[in-house]
Amino acid sequence: MRGIERIYGVCRQTLSAWLEEKADALPPLEETLQPVDSENIPVLEVDELWSFVFRSKDKVWVWIAMNRETREIVAYACGDRSEDTCRILWDRVPSAYKEAIVFSDYWNAYQAVIPSEQHRPVGKETGETAHIERWNNRLVPVDNSLIFISFVSRLRAKRTDSLTNRFFLLSIRPV
Repeated sequence: MRGIERIYGVCRQTLSAWLEEKADALPPLEETLQPVDSENIPVLEVDELWSFVFRSKDKVWVWIAMNRETREIVAYACGDRSEDTCRILWDRVPSAYKEAIVFSDYWNAYQAVIPSEQHRPVGKETGETAHIERWNNRLVPVDNSLIFISFVSRLRAKRTDSLTNRFFLLSIRPV
């Protein structure tokens, strides 16, 4: 937030208040998604990435589920890298996607949570998770402006999980 504060000449409290106002006004994520094509089985790509809060010991994981066809983020969760956080992600997947084919890496949490008849664990070399991997890499910009993951991590350290999730929504949808 300090980068935005410097670039635009606004104080952090003003920026924080504006972001909270915008986040509160957002409709639920499920209402903003394109309808699922009833003739095709949807395909999801899921992945997780991490950042740290001030020191590398304080990792925060962001778990993401993306619709392969539309490239929309259909669900997300912030937390640790446990099965519990994976379950939160799966619980947030909209009902229209609950029968989707799901591609992920071989992390054990996915295999424990996603039904085996839908889950397809694959290596990166297959290209089956290329879209979500590319999206994750896009989150860290090459310049010194706001680094998204650090931003989410700092919010998580200072605020409630609910507020962090609302800020994450702002980052994946236009305001």
